[in-house]
Amino acid sequence: MSLLRLLIAPETTHALQNRSVFLATGVRIPFTQLVGNLTAFVAMSSVGFCTLLFLFGAVQVTVSHGDQTKVDNGKKMMISALIGLALILSSYAIVRTVIYFLYEGTV
Repeated sequence: MSLLRLLIAPETTHALQNRSVFLATGVRIPFTQLVGNLTAFVAMSSVGFCTLLFLFGAVQVTVSHGDQTKVDNGKKMMISALIGLALILSSYAIVRTVIYFLYEGTV
């Protein structure tokens, strides 16, 4: 049985909805909530990292004192951070949509 079929099968989604995970603190959390929380944490941490990279590129452009190489490097870093941010946010939206349709919503 393929992994995709296993993930999409109704009996699998029902079993995962009812499954819980016990954390080291003794807290019981549903599996779908754990996956959603981990996804949100990774996405928001990555957004913060991209923001720091963008700011670092802006500082590099600001303190370059007209050195064209430093200006170009700073601009490249800022553009790369924005592209990374767009990729992170779009992948987060896709993952959240898949989680919603598989485990919470009805199609």
